[in-house]
Amino acid sequence: MPFNIRLIGQEDVEDVLGLMLMAQDGSPYKDLPVDLDQLKSNISSWVNGTGGTWCILAKEEGTDCSAGLLLFNVTSQNQIMPGIKISAELLFYVDEPYRSTSAAKDLKKAYELNASEVLCDMVSMGSHSNEYAPRLDKWYTKSGYTVAETQYIKKVI
Repeated sequence: MPFNIRLIGQEDVEDVLGLMLMAQDGSPYKDLPVDLDQLKSNISSWVNGTGGTWCILAKEEGTDCSAGLLLFNVTSQNQIMPGIKISAELLFYVDEPYRSTSAAKDLKKAYELNASEVLCDMVSMGSHSNEYAPRLDKWYTKSGYTVAETQYIKKVI
């Protein structure tokens, strides 16, 4: 199944919002409140890369169905490694019906291409779930990634 992969436009705000809410619902953040108006405003700002944040959307070709998204931030203001320009994934989500298709691979490829076009030194991707860790490790290392860190989260409110 082919996908149309592209940076989002204003016409995609509602689709991106829907995908983000589905992603949150299946994440450790599912019980945290979301300010929908602020989130919509944030999504609108990503159209122009405000603050270095961008969003790539995958839509099934020939339909209006959104399959997934990859949200990322490009920065050269790296506090740990000054002078190194990094593209860091903030959210990578593919809707359940599209997980056994090329949607994830196509989004990742577009993300890496964008990073290359804006002269990043490296890209960074992560995962919020240990449930899929062995499968994700295999998928990322097959694409040339190295495991660099693991994150742990704890609700404090």
